[in-house]
Amino acid sequence: MKQKRLILFFFLCVFYPAVSFAISVEEITKPLREKYQNFNTFTILYKQKIKVRGLDKTDEFKGRIIFSKPDRFRWEGVDNEGRKQIIIIVKQNMLMYLAETDTLTKRRLFGSFEKQLKNRYIPWLDLSNDMRTKYVDTEDEKGKKIYKLEILPESGDEYKNMFFWVDADKQDVVKIEVVDTAENHMTLFFDSTIFTQKVPEEEFVFKPEPKTKIMEINEE
Repeated sequence: MKQKRLILFFFLCVFYPAVSFAISVEEITKPLREKYQNFNTFTILYKQKIKVRGLDKTDEFKGRIIFSKPDRFRWEGVDNEGRKQIIIIVKQNMLMYLAETDTLTKRRLFGSFEKQLKNRYIPWLDLSNDMRTKYVDTEDEKGKKIYKLEILPESGDEYKNMFFWVDADKQDVVKIEVVDTAENHMTLFFDSTIFTQKVPEEEFVFKPEPKTKIMEINEE
């Protein structure tokens, strides 16, 4: 019997080297959270694809995401026709500019600055070991180990499915996929993340042209 057990153990080691205990969510997300907590600012270079339900096309963007503690945020992108989109949040004040319509929308946000970012724009800062975060799989991409996580929606959330891919070596998010409640699909690819100690204040200021249409929204 002992010899049979040794033969079985040898067989598993040789022919099933990938068999291992599943990694826990906390093992994946804790280094990620600590990494972002240790820096005052970061800039992410990204590419984005958006497929709107009912439309036979995919919009593509590329741009930057900038976050500066404690209360500065900028998301800018350019679509495949060269049209720019910009979102700037300073404390509770948000500006959103759309070059396609040459419109600037000003909005006062309710709730904490941190909550707004985590819920709407950079949810990977809040990846945690709670019941909403699930480990899905470990993938191999060109020799790199990539962890796939799912964030389960709560009542009132604006998405149906949200998946994150985390590079095991870099300990950073490299891809996000979201399907919202209207069945629109968004995929975000992170090319690189640059951690710095300071970002120029000009990054969080937008000066519209005289002809730009300005709208103000005073409700959430």
